[in-house]
Amino acid sequence: MCSMIVRFFALLLLFPVIGAIASECQYGQKRLTKIDSDRYSEQIKDWLANDTYGDDWACLMKERHLKRDSLKNCNPSEEEVQNFVPDKKILIEGKIKYMGMIPQGYRYEVSPDGIEVRIAFKGELGNNEDALKATREKLKFASEIWTKNSPGGKLKFTFRQVGIDEDPHFTVKLQTKVKGTKFNSLWGFDDSKFIVAHEVGHMVGLDDEYSVARTIVWQVKNEVDTRMCNLRSLMCDYYSSSAILYPYVYYQIQRRAYCLMNK
Repeated sequence: MCSMIVRFFALLLLFPVIGAIASECQYGQKRLTKIDSDRYSEQIKDWLANDTYGDDWACLMKERHLKRDSLKNCNPSEEEVQNFVPDKKILIEGKIKYMGMIPQGYRYEVSPDGIEVRIAFKGELGNNEDALKATREKLKFASEIWTKNSPGGKLKFTFRQVGIDEDPHFTVKLQTKVKGTKFNSLWGFDDSKFIVAHEVGHMVGLDDEYSVARTIVWQVKNEVDTRMCNLRSLMCDYYSSSAILYPYVYYQIQRRAYCLMNK
């Protein structure tokens, strides 16, 4: 009975997500899932096919993020956003609706030098220098992968660990034995550098792309096959060491700065 109840409520959670992503893209999420051939092979440690439907997933996820973002009614062209460089530092704050329902805050700075997120840590390991050193290494990796994948590699990202008194954008509890990270409030010390690179994506205002309901209800041993999204995307599958970031995520991040400075 409990299992049936969990499945029922998970499906209820899924309905608003499906409704929220009705779009003008060529394919919907359900259709893309059926035709997706971009499967990762654990045997050969590589993708089984080219990124055949990457553009279709990009269209779908771009529309989803626009609909879930608190900053609405400003949709400049991708060219305008990509060529935009602010002439001063600007703080970006807002909310993205997680699963299309639960508001989660984002906060970061955009300047002529790029994007910066300052993160302070508290909790069990918040003052442990060894733990903080290891976490700084993961944040350094995240900064590198976000910078490298930006259009032309031109947009610099800095995810930086700071003290509580150094004006952090986020204060995160850092501790061991965490069953799962909690968006921008709780990280596990044992999280891989790829998970950290995924989590900082929430701080700059990106939602999870995978199906939360499917992950909970229909979870199987192969983590990748439960994602129901573009399996190559870091915001879809943070288990893969070959996950990347697509241009549409950078559009979302820079769009806000462009819109705020071109009111």
